[in-house]
Amino acid sequence: MIDKNDFFENFIYYFKEFSRDDHFQTTVRTYEEILRKDIDTLGTKFVQGEVLKVGKDNKVLYKAANGEEKELQFDFLVIASGSTQPQPHKDKDCKTMEVRKASLREQVEKAKKAKAILVVGSGIVGIEVAGELSDVCKTSGQKLGLVTRSKTLLSTFPAKAHNIAFT
Repeated sequence: MIDKNDFFENFIYYFKEFSRDDHFQTTVRTYEEILRKDIDTLGTKFVQGEVLKVGKDNKVLYKAANGEEKELQFDFLVIASGSTQPQPHKDKDCKTMEVRKASLREQVEKAKKAKAILVVGSGIVGIEVAGELSDVCKTSGQKLGLVTRSKTLLSTFPAKAHNIAFT
């Protein structure tokens, strides 16, 4: 497995970080930790780097974290290119778990100092984020707003879901 980061982050739950100080530990794991059992039993290998080229001869050329170009042989290739989202959800400059944790802490502290927080979007993620932030905003006295282009919350869901989300 090759990835530019040394960690995996389940960033969907990012805003729980605002309400629980220990949340980072439950949503972020190093690849070494995730693959530990497979490394021992299957010989799975994790390489921190970026793929440069996939050859027809079952070889991948990659740039390792130290900048060195190397080759890796494979039997079967799966390309899981991931996703790109703006900061604070994903920070493309955070290559290690410790750097990501510091970046996330900085974003959380910045949000905690805000007088008002605005969530844009009333789909499932927007509603989840607003829900996570609502308790924090109630106790801190911050204003929380939700902007939507739809006439209802969760507009792609059945009417019953609109009503539940609105309460």
